[in-house]
Amino acid sequence: MCLKSARSQTVLEGKASFNTTLRDLLGDDFGFADPLAAMITLEQLSTHTSGLPRLPDNMGPNPDGNPDPYAKYDREALHDFLRRVKLPGPPPHAAAYSNLGAGLLGDLLASLHGVPWERLVIDRIATPLGLTDTKVSLDASMKQRLAPPHRGDKTSTNWHFQALAGAGALRSTAADMIRFGQALIDPESTPFPEAVRLMMKPRTAFSGPNSQIGLGSIQGSSLRQPAWEHNGGTGGYP
Repeated sequence: MCLKSARSQTVLEGKASFNTTLRDLLGDDFGFADPLAAMITLEQLSTHTSGLPRLPDNMGPNPDGNPDPYAKYDREALHDFLRRVKLPGPPPHAAAYSNLGAGLLGDLLASLHGVPWERLVIDRIATPLGLTDTKVSLDASMKQRLAPPHRGDKTSTNWHFQALAGAGALRSTAADMIRFGQALIDPESTPFPEAVRLMMKPRTAFSGPNSQIGLGSIQGSSLRQPAWEHNGGTGGYP
């Protein structure tokens, strides 16, 4: 959800709006085969209502069976897919989780701010919140502390990312995640309370009548109390 907080800050700074479209960001010369794809907004990417599939069709023949499926997927491949993709209808669609949409959102925000995606997250989110162990590129100390990946009882492979880094390239620690959780519980304790509140505000239904999604934050209930979560995994870390 660090990515979504950067998205909130981008809106509050006036660099984009919730209704900014792919056409706005990629330019009039970008050749969309489907004009509906050009209408996808940043909010729809954030709430998984864009209509984009879970994964692009040009990641290889069996990305779910690939030990490192995102490693070679660069911006050229991403743009090639966006030029060809056909949507089932005009967005917004019913919410359906899309790793492609999350990764595309990260790449668009990085381009908009003119910095690599990792740098955007570190400068805008991790450093202000004191998340010193939340990065993509690990130093020697972090590599020594990284839990080895496994698939079942066998050693697996860490995933690597290019254009779709926003879908899951960050590594972190339990201590940093607790700090991040505290920031979500108490926005006023952060340097950007309005952005946190904006990120957490429910925007549409998600996988059932009792679940809603904000800018990546999924709200349900636990013991009859509101509960926010966002789970998932990458290769070797289910």
